[in-house]
Amino acid sequence: MGKFTETSDTAFFFWFIILVLTRIKSLINTLQTKYFPPNVDFCSRDIDPSDGKESATEKMRTPAGRSFGAIKEAVEEFAKTTAMAVGDVVHKTKRKGTQSKPIHENVKDEL
Repeated sequence: MGKFTETSDTAFFFWFIILVLTRIKSLINTLQTKYFPPNVDFCSRDIDPSDGKESATEKMRTPAGRSFGAIKEAVEEFAKTTAMAVGDVVHKTKRKGTQSKPIHENVKDEL
């Protein structure tokens, strides 16, 4: 009971990765909803392009592109950090498994 098997460690890390990916998906959906809300206005608000002025869509294209780029960079950085954290946990667990003491020695150390 006190010692983990390789199968339980693998299952734990599998579910941990699933949890992290779910959080990333949730973050992307939240940011997408915040910066690109659904268009519920069915009336066109664009200015007639024949006046020589930019339409509202063209005016928003540049800031939206910058926002999307910043979001993409943030998600990539989050993914790198998460991957490094998961890698560290895997290596620590692997070292623990190879350096573990017999159960009766662990009981003596705790007393």
